[in-house]
Amino acid sequence: DGQVLEQGEVFLAWREVLRGCREACDGHNVVLHEFAHHLDWLDGAIDGVPPLPAASRRRFQEVVAGEVQRLRDALAEGQPTLLHEEAADGPPELFAYATELFYERPWELAEQHPELFTCLEGFYKVDPRTWHDPAARWQA
Repeated sequence: DGQVLEQGEVFLAWREVLRGCREACDGHNVVLHEFAHHLDWLDGAIDGVPPLPAASRRRFQEVVAGEVQRLRDALAEGQPTLLHEEAADGPPELFAYATELFYERPWELAEQHPELFTCLEGFYKVDPRTWHDPAARWQA
């Protein structure tokens, strides 16, 4: 559990922080989630798109909107999804939940949502797949 306030403060439940640290590849991390919301807010709006140049911003918006719709469709059809079901609430939640997966389960995110992975990689300027053993992707 966590919260980002208008003044920029990020509040985190300590037990959730510890849980996220203990299970580093489960795709759930409140620290990553709430700081993604904070980054999203840096351009003045929590809209699921962090501060980016105009051309990158448009592409990011398109990809995130498409992912939200695909997730909603998959959930309506009862299909299993990598993204947390609350990511279907809209672009801000999709960005935050996708950030968790980007850092904790990058192989699966890149395989199942390649355009989203590419957008996140462009924003964060890292490829977490280089930090994880490829064999570990099947252990989560």
